[in-house]
Amino acid sequence: MTKEYDFQKLQKRFADYLRNPEQCSFHEIAEQRRLHVYRDLIRNNLQSFLNSGFPVSRKVLGEDLWRLTGDAFRAGYQAQSPYFADISGDFVDYLQSADIEALQPYPFIRELAHYEWVELKVSLSHLPEDLAALTEESLTTAQLVVNPTAQVLRYQFPVHEVATDNQPQEPLSEALLLVVFKNAQGAVKFIQLSPLTALLLQHVQQHKALTLVELQAAMQAALPQFNPATLATGMRETLTEFGSRGLIVQRL
Repeated sequence: MTKEYDFQKLQKRFADYLRNPEQCSFHEIAEQRRLHVYRDLIRNNLQSFLNSGFPVSRKVLGEDLWRLTGDAFRAGYQAQSPYFADISGDFVDYLQSADIEALQPYPFIRELAHYEWVELKVSLSHLPEDLAALTEESLTTAQLVVNPTAQVLRYQFPVHEVATDNQPQEPLSEALLLVVFKNAQGAVKFIQLSPLTALLLQHVQQHKALTLVELQAAMQAALPQFNPATLATGMRETLTEFGSRGLIVQRL
C-alpha cells in the first residue's frame, strides 16, 4: 500500500474543503479569510465556465438554482480530465445521474444541457481539408460524405424550443431528431431531421464515401415500399439542400 505522507493528507483536506466548504472544515489549519479567497476563486472560475457553456439552462433555472447546481457538481463529481475544455462534458455527465430535488420541475434540463454541450463541442472541431462543397451540378458524380463534425441527436423533449416562457413538462409523442455540424464558414448549424432524412445520413455515414447511385440502391433496399422514381427525386432534393447548407460534402 502506498504511504500517504502528512503533506498529502493536508492537500487532500484542502481539496475537500474547496470542493465542499460547507461540509469540510479546514479553519483550524489556515486563517478563514485566506481560505475564503481560494474558495471563492475555485467557485467563481468553475461557475464562469458553466455560465458560458450553458446560457439557456442558466436562464431557465434562474441564478439561485443554477449556482446551487454548480455547487453540487463541484462537490459531488470526480472529474478525470485536467483540461478546462472538458468541464462542460463532465457537467453533462454529472447531470445524467444527479439527484437534485430542486431540478424535478425541469424534466427537460438534462437533455437541454446535452444539447448546449454538443453545440460547444462541435464549435471546437475542425473540418478536414480534403473535402469540398457539394453542388447540384456535382451531385451525380461526387463521392458523398457527411460533414465529419456532424452529430445526430435524439431527444424526448423539444430542447431547441426551451426558454423561460416555454418549459415542457411532458416528453414528445415522437422523438426529436436533430443534426448539428460546423459549416465551412465556421458557424455551428442545426437541422431538424425526419426519420427518412436521418436514415439517409446514416447510410452515408456508414461509408467513407458513397456515390449517388450507390446511395439510391442502399435506400431502395431499406425502403422497398417506396416507388423508386419518387425516392430518387426526394433524395436528390434532400442532398441538394444538405449540400447547400454544408451538411453533405464531397471528397476531393
